[in-house]
Amino acid sequence: MTNEEFCAWINGYLTLSEEKALNSQKIDIIKNHANLVLAVENKLYPDIVDFLEKIDQKRLSDIKSLSSF
Repeated sequence: MTNEEFCAWINGYLTLSEEKALNSQKIDIIKNHANLVLAVENKLYPDIVDFLEKIDQKRLSDIKSLSSF
C-alpha cells in the first residue's frame, strides 16, 4: 500500500463509517494499514504521522479527513 492509497482508504473509511468513535480494534486496523505503507514505501507522509498520533492520543475531534493530500 502506498501513502496515496492509505489516504484514499482512510478517507473512505471515515466517510462511510456510521460510528465516528474509534475503538482499540479499529485503531489497530488503521495502524496495520500504515505499516503496509512503511513496508512498501519505507516512509509515511507527515500528515499520516500526525493522524496516527491523534488517534493514539484519542483526539478524534481533530480528525476530519486526510483530503489535503
